[in-house]
Amino acid sequence: MTQNLSPSELREQLAAKEGDRRWHEASDRLKMANEYAHGGLKGLFLANGGAIVALLTFIGNAKLQQADAAALQCSFTLFSLGLGLVLAAYIAGYVSHAYSMQAALNQAAQEDGIAHRTGESFDSSTPDNKAGRAECFGIVLAALALALFVSGAFVALGAIT
Repeated sequence: MTQNLSPSELREQLAAKEGDRRWHEASDRLKMANEYAHGGLKGLFLANGGAIVALLTFIGNAKLQQADAAALQCSFTLFSLGLGLVLAAYIAGYVSHAYSMQAALNQAAQEDGIAHRTGESFDSSTPDNKAGRAECFGIVLAALALALFVSGAFVALGAIT
């Protein structure tokens, strides 16, 4: 059946299929964003939050003469900052995937415009670039949260030994 189509009609059919594929991609990206953010950052959140609970438990059960109070306060601060960075990384992850979804929607609209000969043009590079920057920012925040957790653990260890 496609043998009887002119090149422009064939391109329109292919554009319609590509538009549908990109609409589905945008939907899938949003689902993946939620799974990715929850899975990757949940561990950091749990580690920093669990460390705070463990530290408070230790302080409640230990004789403070045996522990360096200033170091315990420092480790508590490091764990708390780590928690804050994890929350900020969650937000950066959401922003990144929201921009990625917008880029995919723009690409889908572009293909639909070709398929329906509307002549409309949609730019996907701007949201795609913003998504990349937000993603990098989120990765940096997550890495810093991990570094704060490790630093806080070493400071706490030094305080109790």
